[in-house]
Amino acid sequence: TIALFALIVLGLGGHILYGLAIASSVLTLVTVIPVLVIDHFRSGTFVAWTGFELAWLFILWILWVATAGNAASWASWCGTTYSYFGYDYYVGLAEGYCHELQALAAFSFLNFFMMLGLFIYILVMAIRAHQGGYTGIW
Repeated sequence: TIALFALIVLGLGGHILYGLAIASSVLTLVTVIPVLVIDHFRSGTFVAWTGFELAWLFILWILWVATAGNAASWASWCGTTYSYFGYDYYVGLAEGYCHELQALAAFSFLNFFMMLGLFIYILVMAIRAHQGGYTGIW
């Protein structure tokens, strides 16, 4: 799901030339997919270490919250009007651009929340395993 949402954000970010979204998506796709493939075929590699997983999840988590927050900030300019002598003037962003920004912000927030949940889950399970006597978890 994270990779699918990253692919959606990559398409939207590429269409509106939003560099942070493109960078977050590409880094997510470049790390998540190879980590899953390597972890599936080989056990004991450095990508399966809990500390490594927590580190790259934290970095991606920060990138996604920055992408989502920045897109939501830009989307707040959508639909801005003001009245001047009884006439309404539209001063916001173009409508299509606004819808793409809103979709980009939504999928970025979804990725952020999924990665946050995964980070917390892995951290809690690692701490519980360490407290249970398995010190090789890290």
